[in-house]
Amino acid sequence: MAEPLLVAEGLSRRFADVEAVSAVSFTVAKGEVVGFLGHNGAGKSTTQRMLAGALAPSAGRALVGGHASTSLAARRLIGWLPETPPLHPELTVEEQLAFAASLRGLTPARELPHLLERCGLGELRSHVNATLSKGTKQRVGLAQALAGDPPVLLLDEPTAGLDPAQAAAVRSLVRELGVDHAVLLSTHVVSEVAAVCDRALLLRRGALVLDERTEVLKGKGLEATVLGLLEAA
Repeated sequence: MAEPLLVAEGLSRRFADVEAVSAVSFTVAKGEVVGFLGHNGAGKSTTQRMLAGALAPSAGRALVGGHASTSLAARRLIGWLPETPPLHPELTVEEQLAFAASLRGLTPARELPHLLERCGLGELRSHVNATLSKGTKQRVGLAQALAGDPPVLLLDEPTAGLDPAQAAAVRSLVRELGVDHAVLLSTHVVSEVAAVCDRALLLRRGALVLDERTEVLKGKGLEATVLGLLEAA
């Protein structure tokens, strides 16, 4: 196994009297797609925000490529698609992606053709973000996360709002990216983990209750195992 690019060590986060994430530890290495499962409100998005450096942990630490997740060095290694894609409503798709590329110090003219093609956005390049469907906004957010080909990808519900054909295309892209990236894919769809992921993590009320290879879970009955752990809450 390659050295982990993404590390969570005892990661915790409290909001007033509520512990949203409790002492979560795991790693993701280059060449892995790791599925992050759990009910809505289980702490998946909060964990990803800490890994992305957008939220400081209350305890523990998050490392990206050996750097603290809040550091500039770590952020240069991350492509992040949060739960709600950060898009400027007045920009076109092309302008949004050019802006994302320029923030990373890239040349937009070189990046744009690749990003538009990879995420199936070529015919929508002149459309204004405010007019896009939820699914299309997800694809623009994914393209934005891929700018510069960062080695670590944090994807929060990347297929949310997509039609079946679009969702299948995104899953295929994630599998392709998993060959030479470290990918953490947050989802509540068990079948998506079975189709795409090498490992599965399960959060229940902020605590990690499962970290297992997907092939092992398939042998036990992946869906039954996950649902059984969730219902044990």
